[in-house]
Amino acid sequence: MFVRDAKARCPHLIIFPYDFSAYEEVADQFYSILHKHCKKVQAVSCDEAFLAVSLSLNDNPENIAEIIRKEIFETTRCTASAGIGENMLLARLATKSAKPNGQCFIPLDKVNEYLDKLPISALPGVGYNVEEKLRMKEVETCGQLRTISKDVLQKDLGSKMGDMLWNYCRGIDHSAVEAVQETKSIGAEVNWGVRFKDSKDSENFLMNLCKEVSLRLHGCGVQGRTITLKVKVRKKGAGEPVKYMGCGDCETISRSLTVPGAINDVDSLHRIAKQTFASFHLDVKEVRGVGLKLSRLELANPSRKGIEESRLELLFSSATRKGKQPVEQSCSTNHSREDAPSGACPSSSSAVSQGSNISELPPLSHIDLDVVRNLPPEIFLEMNGLYKGELRKILESQQQEKEYNSESVERKDCRQQDQEISTRMQLVLEPSEASCSKSNYCKSDLMPGSLSQVDFSILENLPDEVRTDILKQLPPHRVENQFSESSKSNLSLGSHSKWFEMLRVQNCLLSEFLLSNATFLTPNINPSSEEWDAIVVNSCEFMKEYIRQKIESDIEELYNCFRLLKRLSSKSSLLLELYDRTLPLLQASIGEHYGGKLHL
Repeated sequence: MFVRDAKARCPHLIIFPYDFSAYEEVADQFYSILHKHCKKVQAVSCDEAFLAVSLSLNDNPENIAEIIRKEIFETTRCTASAGIGENMLLARLATKSAKPNGQCFIPLDKVNEYLDKLPISALPGVGYNVEEKLRMKEVETCGQLRTISKDVLQKDLGSKMGDMLWNYCRGIDHSAVEAVQETKSIGAEVNWGVRFKDSKDSENFLMNLCKEVSLRLHGCGVQGRTITLKVKVRKKGAGEPVKYMGCGDCETISRSLTVPGAINDVDSLHRIAKQTFASFHLDVKEVRGVGLKLSRLELANPSRKGIEESRLELLFSSATRKGKQPVEQSCSTNHSREDAPSGACPSSSSAVSQGSNISELPPLSHIDLDVVRNLPPEIFLEMNGLYKGELRKILESQQQEKEYNSESVERKDCRQQDQEISTRMQLVLEPSEASCSKSNYCKSDLMPGSLSQVDFSILENLPDEVRTDILKQLPPHRVENQFSESSKSNLSLGSHSKWFEMLRVQNCLLSEFLLSNATFLTPNINPSSEEWDAIVVNSCEFMKEYIRQKIESDIEELYNCFRLLKRLSSKSSLLLELYDRTLPLLQASIGEHYGGKLHL
């Protein structure tokens, strides 16, 4: 039982402290015995492992398990349980039946008999959400689960989860015991004792978590390119957990970000984790767990210098941390922030150059402009400041050269994309970089050509008065004139491949198209007609394929799409039906790839 309950029942209970050195000693003895009897040992924890034992005709697996258990007890004075089966799944299930201090063997001819009455919750990978969905279908045991076809399971639970459960309820597991396992991700997660009073508490926690993850990365000698932050939030209406200070009943939110260069230092991790955590817009008092991990690992080479190292330093290091004074403190008092042009403050330039670190900056010719162009705006501002505004000039001149040399429709599309990226940067510039007076900010040359070119995920999070000012400056026309009414009609009734082709040619995301063509997506067709059914079916097929394409590479785009569908569904019966039909598939895909679900 939990220590809290035990102390309540027995106030004089003596609780022994942890003894990690003793655990380590016993774990070493435990694994020495396993390796003595078997060449292929896959470690799971300090006291649990899988063994792949090759048997001859005269060998009995139960006798071998008995010998190993007896030797463990004689050496460590600790009892051990053993599960025996033809594959890792059966061995794992048998171990649960063997505890405590026993052993269980599931032969092949008894697999179905053993699994028939086994609860589905006993299967690996079956959590609360999957169990709840299966219970709604009146499925509680593996025997009942076998009556459902693979196609239905994959449709309801996702391709991977459906395939896995179809195999597991039949005792099928193709995974093999691996003595040496490749590490695919490194991270740390805390789901106990997480209680924040305010944002300062959460920031301190994130910093300590980043320090731990950085320490583990350095210990393994690796860096990572994809950073994933996972947060557990108390489910609405959930009470206090049974386990004191545990996470209890929670909803899980996660978001991943892939950076151009691999990282493992604390400052870079903290900067990304802090921005990602802020993007969730959570009440920190409701947070019950936080996890941070890095994937897409590669070996870290401490002797590696040059362009890559300089790029990483520029991407994730702030001027203040390098010992430089902030620009606004360096400027002469004769110039206010509004008067001083971007990156042109003389005193700021001199102050930076005196910081002795300016020599560390690589020449502009060594900077990868493709990487710079796709940087988050706040990081681009920092780099541009360090180069005294020269970086922006190079990008602008390069863009003008592209425009001059463009001779095909494809090049024009690329140019339009560059302009949109530049426009989005302008929309989120800090006051010091946006320059200037309000009149300069509202100049038409800084504004996009239509609402479809605005990054609406940023627009939605702006204060009401700022958002209103921006919308007033946008021209009234939208991009819907790019398509003739006949082509739109053909798209509605045609195959979803035409939609993908249209998005590809226009070089835009579905969320941008939805925002600018909401009126078109409300056709004047009788909902009971065959034509309506054809539009709905085609739209759903398109949306399902779009989810499959974006689920691993751009989850934020899917979030934006479904937020828009939800908002616009009150005005469009087509979008309402599309939202209702495809939302379950989205949530199932989110659960399969990331765990939890999206909160829309």
